[in-house]
Amino acid sequence: MRAVVRPLLLLALIGVFTAWAQSEGEIFLGVNQLTFQSGSPSATTGGVDVAVTQKAAANFTCTRITIRVIDKATGMTIDTYIVNNPGESVSKSFTGIGGNKQVEVTVDAMFQSGSVYDPKHLDAVVTTR
Repeated sequence: MRAVVRPLLLLALIGVFTAWAQSEGEIFLGVNQLTFQSGSPSATTGGVDVAVTQKAAANFTCTRITIRVIDKATGMTIDTYIVNNPGESVSKSFTGIGGNKQVEVTVDAMFQSGSVYDPKHLDAVVTTR
């Protein structure tokens, strides 16, 4: 009797999960991606250049990309660049930071599909020239 009941309970559980997942009305395929472009971030004289690429999965949209430059010595944010509803590529040159300064570059992207959010994060450390 137990040998028959266990597989039936497993099938019932799978059926309940499948029905619940289909009732949400959205199927998500793929993975939302956020990457630094080749050679980015790169140190410049007194600053840093940053370029990123985003690719939204099926049924998702990238709603915001935020790039921050943070002073590694103090932890203070030096500059922030925000793009709402960005295209596939976002780039920014941060200037006036100073020479030979170690900074952390962080990039945050928010992907959204209906009420589902999928945040992504990148970071790198660069020393300005």
